[in-house]
Amino acid sequence: MSDNKRKHPNKQSGSRKRYKSDGTRISSTTIHGPGVFITCVKGKERQAGKEIKEVFEAISDELWPRNASAVDSPEARDNPGDDNSDDEDDEDDDIENLILKERAKLQADSERKNNASTSAGKTKHRIVIHYTDTPCILFAGCASPIEPVQLTLAYLDEVKRTGIARTRAVQRLEPISGTCMAALPELLVLGETILREKLGDGDSESGRTYTYKILSRIRNNSKLTSAKVIEELPKKVPPCHKVSLTNPDMMILVVAFKSVAGIGVAPRYEELRKYNVTQLVEARDLDLEQGTDSRMKKLQAKEPPEQTAAPTD
Repeated sequence: MSDNKRKHPNKQSGSRKRYKSDGTRISSTTIHGPGVFITCVKGKERQAGKEIKEVFEAISDELWPRNASAVDSPEARDNPGDDNSDDEDDEDDDIENLILKERAKLQADSERKNNASTSAGKTKHRIVIHYTDTPCILFAGCASPIEPVQLTLAYLDEVKRTGIARTRAVQRLEPISGTCMAALPELLVLGETILREKLGDGDSESGRTYTYKILSRIRNNSKLTSAKVIEELPKKVPPCHKVSLTNPDMMILVVAFKSVAGIGVAPRYEELRKYNVTQLVEARDLDLEQGTDSRMKKLQAKEPPEQTAAPTD
């Protein structure tokens, strides 16, 4: 009797495998779609995830406002159904018609509530943090219509302008516009699509041409090599765009992590300190410090020299 009530050992061991030795839950989420790879201070992955999610959500609400659901509109609230008709004055309505109208009203109210909850559920989490169980690496997935490169630029411009990062553990951002399997054939197919979309093919009259450089970052992956990526990916760039190793207009980011690879086209890469948040804050502080010193020197140069009175007997 007691043997039948004993728990199966496999179930117990399976439940233990859901947590690591330090007590944190093992993540089973899969990295896919557009988003931002994030490097952070070692041991601060959870803190970095919470910080960057809060920042990205706030910026996303400004750039891509959440659309108000139609069921929450004043027209929907002020129009509950057919109960506003002059039923009280219509003595010809029988009981059956009243029941049908009441049932229709209850059904309409139920549908409005379900639609409202469904719509709220879909728009609640537009930034999803994926913890990779690898030190210093996490991924912020971006739901439509959020564009990762534009989101990253908005945040970095804010840091550059204010000198305030709003994060303590986040270091570098690597936005990507799409993901694929971390293999060279799949990466080249993805690259051809993204590069033509982001750079353009230069055929139109107003089409711009850019200079570019490829930066490959491969982590925990033995199938891809940076040398092979840099050799093959330029073949997928429209020929109107030229390589520049010194001062490119666009940096083509190739990020591979374990079995996932992604590509993003990042403008102003050197200007924004290679998308490093910490370096942007430090550069802002240095500019302020040097600016203060230079202003003090100018003021001192304009001041006339002190004149001392000649000693009198």
